[in-house]
Amino acid sequence: MLVYREIFKKLRRNQFYKDIATLSSGSVIGQLILLSAIPLLTRIYTPENFGIYAVYVGIASIVSIFTTGRYEFAIALPDSEKEAENVLKLIFGIGSLVAVFYLICIVGYVIISNVETIHFQYFLENFLFLIPISAFIAAVNTGLSYMVQRRKMYKTASLNTVLQNIGTVTINILIGVFVSIKWGLVLGLIAGQITSIIFLFYSLKFKISIVEYNFKSISKTAKKYINFPKFMLFSDLAAISSQQLTPIVFSFLFNNFIVGNFSIANRFLRLPAIVLTSSVASVFRNDALDEIRRIGNCHTIYKYTLKRLFWLSFPIFIIIAIFAPFFFKLIFGDDWLIAGEMAQIIAIMMIFDFAALPFNSLFYIYNKQNIFMVLQIINTLISIVMLISGKYFFDSAYASVLLFSISNICFNCISLLITYNISKKPMFT
Repeated sequence: MLVYREIFKKLRRNQFYKDIATLSSGSVIGQLILLSAIPLLTRIYTPENFGIYAVYVGIASIVSIFTTGRYEFAIALPDSEKEAENVLKLIFGIGSLVAVFYLICIVGYVIISNVETIHFQYFLENFLFLIPISAFIAAVNTGLSYMVQRRKMYKTASLNTVLQNIGTVTINILIGVFVSIKWGLVLGLIAGQITSIIFLFYSLKFKISIVEYNFKSISKTAKKYINFPKFMLFSDLAAISSQQLTPIVFSFLFNNFIVGNFSIANRFLRLPAIVLTSSVASVFRNDALDEIRRIGNCHTIYKYTLKRLFWLSFPIFIIIAIFAPFFFKLIFGDDWLIAGEMAQIIAIMMIFDFAALPFNSLFYIYNKQNIFMVLQIINTLISIVMLISGKYFFDSAYASVLLFSISNICFNCISLLITYNISKKPMFT
């Protein structure tokens, strides 16, 4: 007992663990809110509704990549707070322009295809018109979130996660119970993001100057960090695509029932990763930069973090891999057994995802965005091939998920090897 007390005291004194715990606490509570709501949502909404939601999130996530230019990763780098705010203004500006561009493209597409089909019911049934709104909201929310992390306002970031998830779940349930439209899950997502934006603006204590633009200064900032859109835009597009294209490709290969089951399995298994890896990544990024400035590399903090990531992830996902079908039937209902069986396959992949994702920040810290871009493009192409192969060679959604998982395990192992070697080098060599 004394040994455990001593360990607990050491953990409380360790700033790395304290920062992770602060960030993780919000994620834990937020994800518990989502998790507690899922059994209700799976009884309000059908697997087909979740399938539609998964496809929408996939499309919105991919198109939202362009709304920030990936400049959010530059927010942590400037020594000057004014320059960091210029990066944030740049993100707001890019987000506005890209959202307007999307809207013009969508309206143009509808007019060209068949203008006579446009009526009120058409807008209710076609999610395309929500894409520009989601894209702009995502840009603003992302920029503000990275500014909070830059200032190491970990308690604010933690509380923000809780409020965002409360907003999402509340709207999901209200729409599902009282309105009953198939876009209830999507509208809940948007409502949660708006809640987050309002809270972050208030917490950061921004004045009206945050939307006042000095184009010369912002243009200079854009050029200084041009490597982020130059390399990371397409590498991250490939990274997001490799994850979000899965439900989209599934929707072409299989029906919405299968897509819905996969989306629940994927969403449920990513809860531990969402809770911890984003927190670990934020803390690791800041601590790695501090260590690089102090001793020239971040190899020590890399090894320290990697060991603990494997120590945390292995037991969690092994238990899920063994008992997933039982858990899914118990928690979500009999209609979701397929989701539990898919979760068994995905669980092993998540061990490697959990370990590798926090270290991706080293690619841009060390100005290696071009390497990351090539890796992500290759991974995306192979992942799509694996999904299609499962359908056409085995005619099985399970085979598609298995082949997809194997390809991602291989990619994460390669990524870990590269970042491990990068961490040993002096910066910008």
